[in-house]
Amino acid sequence: MSSTDGPIASALDQLRAVIGAALSDELPKLLGVIEEIRAELWQRVHHDAQPVELLDVREAAALLRLPRRRVFDLARGASWARRVGRRLLIDRRALLYDVQHGRLSKHVLASTLRNATQSLEQTHGPVSTAGRGPRRADSWAPVAGGQVERG
Repeated sequence: MSSTDGPIASALDQLRAVIGAALSDELPKLLGVIEEIRAELWQRVHHDAQPVELLDVREAAALLRLPRRRVFDLARGASWARRVGRRLLIDRRALLYDVQHGRLSKHVLASTLRNATQSLEQTHGPVSTAGRGPRRADSWAPVAGGQVERG
C-alpha cells in the first residue's frame, strides 16, 4: 500500500518503514504508541477537532488531589478514561466536566469538587451552579475551612 504525496503520506511511509524494521521485542511498545495516536485522533474526530489534553493517572490524581488508586477506581467505566494497552489515559476536559456536574461517586471528597471547580474556572471562566436543583437531605457540600456540611 503506497501513499501518494504530501506531508501526511510521507509520514505514513516513514511509519511503515519503522514498523518493517522494528525488532519483535519493540513491537508492543510501538503498538502502544500507535494506540495513543489512534486515541488522540478519535478524540479529535468526536470533539469537532478541539485539542484534547490527555492525562495519565499520576496527573489526574494530582489534579483531583486523590490517591492514584482512587483515580483507577473512578475511571472504571467512565467516559473520560481510555485504556491504551496497560496505560490509562484521561481526557482532562471530560473529567472536569463530570466533576463539575457531580457525576463522580459520592465518595469523592468535597475538596476534590472545590479544587476541580477552581481549576475549571481558571481554564474556562466562572462555573455556574444553576440547574442543580434542591439539595437532598443526605447531600454534602464544601464549606469554609475544607469541612463538609451535611444538608
